[in-house]
Amino acid sequence: MDFIYENNKIKAIKIGNSSLEKIDQFYLPFFTENIALPSLKMPHMTVIESNYQPIRQYPFSDKIINIIKGVGEVSLNEPGYFGNIPVTTLKIFGLKLIDNKINVLRRIIIKIDYESISENSQSNTSSVNKNEIEYYKRTFINSKYIDKWVKRRKLSISKPTIYPTGKWIKIPITEDGIYSITYDELHKVNAINSPISHDRIFLYSNSTGGGELSKDPTINIPENLVENAIVIHSSDNTFGPGDSLTFYGKGTYTISQHSQYYLIYKKNCYSDTNFYWLCIADNPGNPKRMQILETSSIDTMIATGMFFIHHEKDFTNFMKSGKRWYGEKFAGSGTSHYFSVYLPGDDPSFTGWLRIRVAGGTRVEDISVRHNFSVYLNNNPASFDNFTCWNYNSSFINRKLSNNDIIEGINIFKIEYSSNIHQANAYLDFIEWLYFASLDITKNPKDFWIQKLDKNVKIVFNTNISNPSVYDITDWSNVKKVPIEKENRKYYFTFYSNKLNHFLVIDKSEIKKPVRLEYIPENQWNKLRNETVPGAEYVIITTEEFANPANELANIHSNLVQEENRLTTKVVYQSDIIHEFNADIPDPHAIRYFLQYAYNYWDPQPKFVLLLGDGTYDYRGIKSNEGNIIMTYQVESDNFLYSPQQTYSTDARFTYINGTDRYMDLSIGRITARTVEEAEYAVEKIKNYILNPSYGIWRSTITLVADDVARPNNYEPMHIYDSEDHIAKVLPKFLNINKIYLEEYPAIFDESAYGVKRPSATEDILKKLEDGTAIINYMGHGSPTVWAQEYILEMKRDLNRIHTGMKLPFWLAATCSWGYFDDIYENCMAEALVIQPDNGAIATLSATRGVYGSANANFVNKFYSKLFNDSCANKIRIGELTRQIINGNSENDEKYVLLGDPAIYLALPYKTAHFEKMDNDTLKILSKVSLKGYIKDNNPNGNGNIVVYDSDRMVQRTVYDMRKVAHIMSYMLPGEKLFQGIINFNTNFKTSFYIPKDISWQTTPGKITFFGWDSTNREEYAGSYFPVYYGGISDIVDSTGPRILLYLNNSNFIDGDIITPDSPLEIKIIDEHGINISGYMGHNITLSIDEDKDLTYIITKNFIYDQNSDTSGTITFFMPENLAPGTHTLTIKAWDNANNPSEVSAVFEFNPVTEFKLLKPYNVPNPFCEKTYFTFYNTRDCYVKIKIFTIRGLLIKTIDDGIIYPAGFNRIEWDGKDNFNDIISRGVYIYKIYAEDLEGKTFTYIGKMVKGY
Repeated sequence: MDFIYENNKIKAIKIGNSSLEKIDQFYLPFFTENIALPSLKMPHMTVIESNYQPIRQYPFSDKIINIIKGVGEVSLNEPGYFGNIPVTTLKIFGLKLIDNKINVLRRIIIKIDYESISENSQSNTSSVNKNEIEYYKRTFINSKYIDKWVKRRKLSISKPTIYPTGKWIKIPITEDGIYSITYDELHKVNAINSPISHDRIFLYSNSTGGGELSKDPTINIPENLVENAIVIHSSDNTFGPGDSLTFYGKGTYTISQHSQYYLIYKKNCYSDTNFYWLCIADNPGNPKRMQILETSSIDTMIATGMFFIHHEKDFTNFMKSGKRWYGEKFAGSGTSHYFSVYLPGDDPSFTGWLRIRVAGGTRVEDISVRHNFSVYLNNNPASFDNFTCWNYNSSFINRKLSNNDIIEGINIFKIEYSSNIHQANAYLDFIEWLYFASLDITKNPKDFWIQKLDKNVKIVFNTNISNPSVYDITDWSNVKKVPIEKENRKYYFTFYSNKLNHFLVIDKSEIKKPVRLEYIPENQWNKLRNETVPGAEYVIITTEEFANPANELANIHSNLVQEENRLTTKVVYQSDIIHEFNADIPDPHAIRYFLQYAYNYWDPQPKFVLLLGDGTYDYRGIKSNEGNIIMTYQVESDNFLYSPQQTYSTDARFTYINGTDRYMDLSIGRITARTVEEAEYAVEKIKNYILNPSYGIWRSTITLVADDVARPNNYEPMHIYDSEDHIAKVLPKFLNINKIYLEEYPAIFDESAYGVKRPSATEDILKKLEDGTAIINYMGHGSPTVWAQEYILEMKRDLNRIHTGMKLPFWLAATCSWGYFDDIYENCMAEALVIQPDNGAIATLSATRGVYGSANANFVNKFYSKLFNDSCANKIRIGELTRQIINGNSENDEKYVLLGDPAIYLALPYKTAHFEKMDNDTLKILSKVSLKGYIKDNNPNGNGNIVVYDSDRMVQRTVYDMRKVAHIMSYMLPGEKLFQGIINFNTNFKTSFYIPKDISWQTTPGKITFFGWDSTNREEYAGSYFPVYYGGISDIVDSTGPRILLYLNNSNFIDGDIITPDSPLEIKIIDEHGINISGYMGHNITLSIDEDKDLTYIITKNFIYDQNSDTSGTITFFMPENLAPGTHTLTIKAWDNANNPSEVSAVFEFNPVTEFKLLKPYNVPNPFCEKTYFTFYNTRDCYVKIKIFTIRGLLIKTIDDGIIYPAGFNRIEWDGKDNFNDIISRGVYIYKIYAEDLEGKTFTYIGKMVKGY
């Protein structure tokens, strides 16, 4: 159990790998487990047995005790669907109050009783395939009856509407009004070529009249198109030249009634343009026509109505997140904005309300920013109203207006801003006026509302329009023409009032024209929305521009991968989804509705979704259209209490499609390509990762990175402790684990990073990435482009320094905003790594916004617990894994987004290798250890790595918080490598090695790991021998150091040889009792240049034993590029396992030339008798051809072997024979060496040689 303190008070209580839940101001421990169910009925739960242990020696406050008292021991969440199976979440509280003392849970047994299910209850279901059942069995702990419970439900979704065939014209509308379209305008766009009958003209809009689609996952999929009423103006039964049609068109906002005196204006945050669709049908039908409002008798007369004026601009999204945009900016204290509006001040019936919403746009760490607003009316020096909000939160006033407040005519409202922070900012969301007044349309708005009266009413209004037209626009799809009469210079109409009615009065001159008409040839409404469409397990949603890479990826998964891993695939364009599920109006819920439709109708059912294309929070391109390719799903608080944690982007919500719950029903990922090239880079990486894998021990290696305890907060040991408790403790022994804990690296003062950087940690991360690691995990503070306040990883500085090649890691970053992919202008580092060509990352899993440490720890614990078992990795696609661990009821989980292909398997060993037990698990110093193992598989054959590890080390560190107070931390570091060798294996394998004198002499055990790969069958195996102990000393006596040999391009190194940055120096070390690679006591393998401290390198970890050898191995070393050109001396020192040193030195010439050329081309010997060698140093890999001529220029010999010569020293032998295989005569000859590098650049050298006797 751990206690986490804040200001010397207990802030949280943690039990092992429990998750923490905030209750009041405290974080308390819970354990959760998903439980499969036979139905959605809540099961009965009984605690059979529980065992608790008192917590001693800790004084708890009464507040904590009362909180714990109020929490139940166990609970079950409301059941929902996880794909095709009903589930619930079991929640177990880790503490209990017994005799008014806090006790910690040690053991609990819970019985869960399910209701039996009948055959009738399964009547509207169908079976699912075996692979899906196996997936569910791996997901839930109660897997026994899952195969009986998993059923595919068929929702009662209505069949898609069949729309008329014919010519379709798309009509963009941006503002409300009556619109007119003429025959001639339709003829001009080739929609009509000759007069047609009226009954062939239909008008449609989307299902919301331009508003947003519902985010409620419980509603049925709406109709795509809703028919709208129109009026045809024609003198006969045909629509021809001189004729026109009119209709009521809406912009993309809705106005709904909240209460009797309150209307709610809601702008569509996804689109500024609504689309209407005019169909010129091939055949006559029964199209909808605008009806006449039915008149009535008169019970009462009404001469007043409700008017509504709304002002709202969208200039900025200061949170750079979510759907809310703001208008006028209050830039610092003293800023004011003025708004003028006509109000009927002399109207005795006037009653109104002023409503304003503002939001603070500044938040300062450790300071509450107060945003003050004062409203002044008509230059009155006394404020009309005052209100306040804090930080990023909003404030709203609803102030009643009367005749005493306003004047007749233009009223000026001034909003003045001030703050306790002088440079603070704030923004106006909207200002609106709702008022009741006489129906005088000459000055008031021309649309008004009449309240529900449940009576026959006579509406009397005044207007200066000579021939007004009135429309009942209450129902936007069934607008009615209102018959009016004139009486005493006023107009009136009658109707029965049984709801809030909305009316519009216009003059003929105010009829609007669409900005354009667009004829869409071959328009289709049911390409996707069709239950006969063949289904697919993997759906790639993208744009037409990315068709080629999308189809390439689909082909990889459907045809090129191993047969047992293949998926049926389908590429779907986002434009088709929007077209068929929202009539071309962009809305992310159209994607969700499409997936819901496919999930319920397709066969096979979709399981994986890839969004191939970047997306941003700027749906409408207010600031930029860059990167807005595939829509994001933005989540934000409904209570207007904003913070960076409460608004975020998530792809998980696209997958909530089966039931009312927030369990992901599909696996989803995203590749945030902005260009075709970036999409191609990502797909090419996936292709090579799967089909041309880079094998090696990196595929069983995991690197854990953890932040230090100080900065930005005073003392946070949880980053290291979470890495230890939530990750390291659940990782299986076969893994090779690197730990980069920042407290292990020296801190360097740097004012640019909270005073401290740890550059050696950065270098270690880059080195581990270059060596290869299957997964790299980070716990700590972060931002979209940075890890830790110490800047241990910074995108601008480090992205081009990361060199993974095709040893592509999966990055899991449990930190804030590192996955903030939806920024308008900049990439986050997570996405930049994924779209890098042949480098960086195969995929990343990280949060799009701010997250919390305790929830992060629980999240990553679930990830590794699901990914691994004790003997190997569980074969689960990465999208399936993230689907299992993301709990939609947790905002923290929802913020994690998978950037990458959800259908890939990570590069890990999925099969097990077994070691035979040794006679003695305690290994003596300098003893030769022989070890055997076996693999239970169908004829495996390949290569493998054996690594022997010293004991893990429990270290105790004194660390300092930001107040310079010392704290003691203890954590485990991995044991050093004692041996790393390469072996062959089939169904059996064996190895041998020597134990060095240098061991840590810990009481904790070490381990031996095996990782093997069969590249022919694409299988990988892993195993471990644990525990291994070290103790005792063998009788071996050894006083001779190892032999050290140098090679350059497989040739013996000679003093004076040229080395370039691209030519590898090979260092061979041989000793009968093995080489010391533990690194203890300074016994490292070192390479020093010119005895310069800054040019001395520890190369121990680069040493790898030769295949099937325990006495010799090799290090490959490249000279630093910044080494000065010229002559240098290198010195190499190494130790054997008996701690005997050896040292060799050599002189070399370093040539840093970057252009392609041959250096020091010679033929030796010269003169020659029987044969000679052409020698040279090539600065790059190249092809070489040699032509030999007589002194008179006759070509007698061409040497062209067609091979690539690696950069560095090379030589080509010539036996002195010509092209006819005859020995040439003695004399002088000319030779030309032609070289061409792999980029086509050439170099030529001409030399002279002599053939002697």
